Amino acid sequence: MSSNNVYYEETLDGFETQCMRDLLEGKIRITDVPYKYRNHLTYIEAHKFARTISNDKQRHDAYWKIASLLEKDVIQSEKEHDDEKTKDLMFAYEHLFYFKARIFI
Repeated sequence: MSSNNVYYEETLDGFETQCMRDLLEGKIRITDVPYKYRNHLTYIEAHKFARTISNDKQRHDAYWKIASLLEKDVIQSEKEHDDEKTKDLMFAYEHLFYFKARIFI
């Protein structure tokens, strides 16, 4: 395993990778993570960091970039017929960006 793979794959505490920590701390952006390593966990960490941005415009822009890249990744995984990755990415979409409208009468 190369040192680059270690950054993305090796867990530090049994759960988080250094990549995930750097996303959460805003040291890197989701666009810095190669497609191969982007999954629901990396998207969740990127989204968590975006929630900490105090400027409304910048926060909205960060959400938009995350959602746009997630959409591109879903399309790419479908083109590659990678059902496991598609399912994983759709999990991120459903938990981060899909809102069900509820009507109360």
